[in-house]
Amino acid sequence: MKKRELSGTWELCPVDDFGTPAEDLENWFTMDVPSHWQQHPKLEAWSGKVVYRKRFDVRRRKGTSYRIVLPGTFYWSAVYLNGSHLGSHEGYFTPQVYDVTDILEPKNELVVQVDCPDEKAKSGKRMITGVFSHWDCLDPETNPGGIWLAPELHEARGAFIDLVRVQTLEAGEDAARVRVRASVTAVAGEALVLRARYRPATFRGRVVTFEHDVVLVAGENLLEFDHELVAPRLWWPHDLGRPDLYRLELSLVRGKSGIADRWEAEIGIRTIEVQDWRFYVNGVPLFIKGNNYPPTDTRIATTTRERVEEDLELAKGCHFNMLRVHAHVGHPALYLAADRAGVLLWQDFPLQWCYRKEVLPIARQQIAEMVRLLYNHPSIALWCCHNEPIYIVDTKDEDLVSISRTAFSIFGWSWNRDVMDVQLAEVVRAEDTGRYVNWCSGHPAVRKKKGSDTHFYFGWYRSEGKRRNFETVLRLTPHNARMISEFGAQSFPNLETCLEFMDPDIARIDWDGLERRHSLQVELMKHWVGLEHPSLEALIEASQAYQVMLNRYYIDRIRQLKYRPAGGLLPFMFTDPNLAVQWSIVDYNRVPKASYHAMRKAFSPQYAFLLLDADDFPPGTEVAFPLYVVNDARRRFDNVILEFSLEDPEGEGLLARKFELPLPADCVAIEVAVPRAVCDRPGAYVARLHLAGDGIDLENDYPFTIRPESEDG
Repeated sequence: MKKRELSGTWELCPVDDFGTPAEDLENWFTMDVPSHWQQHPKLEAWSGKVVYRKRFDVRRRKGTSYRIVLPGTFYWSAVYLNGSHLGSHEGYFTPQVYDVTDILEPKNELVVQVDCPDEKAKSGKRMITGVFSHWDCLDPETNPGGIWLAPELHEARGAFIDLVRVQTLEAGEDAARVRVRASVTAVAGEALVLRARYRPATFRGRVVTFEHDVVLVAGENLLEFDHELVAPRLWWPHDLGRPDLYRLELSLVRGKSGIADRWEAEIGIRTIEVQDWRFYVNGVPLFIKGNNYPPTDTRIATTTRERVEEDLELAKGCHFNMLRVHAHVGHPALYLAADRAGVLLWQDFPLQWCYRKEVLPIARQQIAEMVRLLYNHPSIALWCCHNEPIYIVDTKDEDLVSISRTAFSIFGWSWNRDVMDVQLAEVVRAEDTGRYVNWCSGHPAVRKKKGSDTHFYFGWYRSEGKRRNFETVLRLTPHNARMISEFGAQSFPNLETCLEFMDPDIARIDWDGLERRHSLQVELMKHWVGLEHPSLEALIEASQAYQVMLNRYYIDRIRQLKYRPAGGLLPFMFTDPNLAVQWSIVDYNRVPKASYHAMRKAFSPQYAFLLLDADDFPPGTEVAFPLYVVNDARRRFDNVILEFSLEDPEGEGLLARKFELPLPADCVAIEVAVPRAVCDRPGAYVARLHLAGDGIDLENDYPFTIRPESEDG
């Protein structure tokens, strides 16, 4: 298939309605496509309707069929070519495909009417745009409207390969069995040869070719074949092996006259199973360590492969083996780069919080299209139908009425979760029998309800309380520790990034503006960190220090439960999609915060940690120091040395212990010992851990304080 991008300069005109023909409109602007119309300096605050127009020339060839494809348009659209209405469409990531063989001329005019309004009723939304329209990490004045992926002109000779699904049925070192299903639209009935060629894409090896005689009928055809590959190179997550890929080329060959159509893509041969939130890749268990990944940029059209590759390198540098594509379908560059990087993806459908019942039919359609669109990417490990299908309008709103409505939708009835999401999961299972389907995210196991993965914000939202409540929940309902896919706290970005959107003088910072446009939850930041600091630099440091402490608190306790029952953890969140004060560990300019470096240590494959009961104690307390080590690698480590030491406020050593032990391959957390020490002197203490040997060198410090006598009365 030959493809031609219809990118570059387009004309666009904002309108109140679409009643006026394009040729009669005035006030046209020009803008490069792909883009979002708010990127135009004259349309920065525009929401609603825009007419796009593109003129292009074509040299038609005899015996050739033509299609116009629009891969990504926010959100409703109607498409016209040379005055003929091709069709109307809903959905920002689902492609539109139109046969234009009988309409295409040497000179053409393509007109696209695009409608992307701001939805005012956030408790009952209708548009399936996920975090692009309603989110606590989004500038509420941002509208995603526009043509965000370049339209294309496709051509083929009598038959189009429409859709291909490649499924690994069996994967082993000696052989693999792959099933290929191809949908083909033929202009007329004819006999052809389908040639399937597996060409190594990331390694050197031989090309394997299969040929099948096929007889097409006019219209739609479904072709299905199984292929056996000998001694295949399997695709692995980067921490289990190499993410090797093949380039699969499918060609419809018409005798001596050449190729009718060709399809090609990079594929990976691998199997993924999920059993009660335990992950197995090619039969090998994998403890999930990752993060929530927002849109690479709020203006998703600006996403480049280089930017995505930078993010994936940062992810791998932090020992992440999974990113959760949080409540959106990402840019195509993300999926290509994740396949190459060996980073698993948890793919959310773009449903965020509550929707009205009228959305169900189009949601069923779009979630099926999402699966078809992304099916062949080996990096995608599971599908999730909805993020937090509960009553939320504004997460920082903690008044009693809002909290009560949210609580009822969690512990009682939610149409979004209990009706819509159940149906969406059934649709996905029918489309993909090889991946795990999570019907919703953030639903705790309560009473007789099974629950899904869980979200906890103890230590941030005051309605949830202090972080110690997390341990109470795990003790009472250990089932909720199987997969914890959100936790965290906001922190300010690094200084240079802060100065791009706030005053350098802390006394002159517009706190209301930061809350309104840049996500800062002022009252919560004031409660946990405080805003009364001598300088912006001091506030940045304090907020990042609190984020470091809270993230490690969760990570240590989940790693202690590895496989008993925890299958993994995904903090919230990885990067900023815009200039903001958010839960990220890497700011918008891709400068890591202190929390990135701390998380990198906490996610180390070989890790030593301790679980303190508190951060401060009354004088004379005998403090216990439960010491743990864990190994996530597939190899065993012998003669590893763990050193523990305790320093008082004067830097004097109170206690030192040394342990020599083996670390079994991919082991659960091992309790090494529980040293104890009576701490009398008020002030700051530090418990230090050092894990070393066989290439391991990890230091981990845990500060705590002994309160003065007067504070205890």
